Amino acid sequence: MPTKVDFKRTVRDHAKLEGEATISIGTTTFTGDGDRLFLNFKDVGILFSHEDAEDFLKAAMNAYLRLGYGAEGGA
Repeated sequence: MPTKVDFKRTVRDHAKLEGEATISIGTTTFTGDGDRLFLNFKDVGILFSHEDAEDFLKAAMNAYLRLGYGAEGGA
């Protein structure tokens, strides 16, 4: 599977402290060893190991649920 971008957006700092950054996340076969999670933040790209990807996505899911986005009707 080629690179699949699931989210790409210029995000502004809600507290207006740091400005804005373009953030993207998805999967890619760039390394040739199957799908890998990638994250790009301010033009710095990272390909995750499978172990790091699992830990990162668990942490993101915990934050998602803590904010109430997984609840009926949303936050």
